[in-house]
Amino acid sequence: EYLNPRQEVTYREHRRNLAEWMLALGKNPDKAEGYSHSTAKNRMNRLDLFYRFVWNRKGRFVQDLTTDDADDWMRHLATEEMKESTKNHYQKAAKTLFKWKREARNKDVEWEPEITYSDPSTTYTPRDYLTKDQTVMYQDVWGELWHFPARYVVSGQEGGDCR
Repeated sequence: EYLNPRQEVTYREHRRNLAEWMLALGKNPDKAEGYSHSTAKNRMNRLDLFYRFVWNRKGRFVQDLTTDDADDWMRHLATEEMKESTKNHYQKAAKTLFKWKREARNKDVEWEPEITYSDPSTTYTPRDYLTKDQTVMYQDVWGELWHFPARYVVSGQEGGDCR
């Protein structure tokens, strides 16, 4: 709708370059580690929706999306009835676009979203681990409370060494 034949070719080439980068380097460019085919495909589909959102808002074809465009999209998603995890996936796709611009296109662009979405199903809650000193202290206390002799008797038979 917004693309003339020349823009359609330009956009297709743009998407192809981005998809190839995602598959080859997108996950970790320093280690030449790409995303899986399914992850790249899903992010490309989500990015297509992002582009179409911007074209609809501006009433014209735009290829070079900005961080302001991304923040507008995130504000729009905030009004949509969808799961937080779905919004998070859209946000990850937008972050991937800006990462590509930085890494593969040498653009000086960093996006810190105004609205941050997360995926509650993957939220990591750090555990409250004991320090080594605390562990030793508790082992000493447990040893005193539950003192077992070095040799023990089970069902009237002599057992082995507990140590």
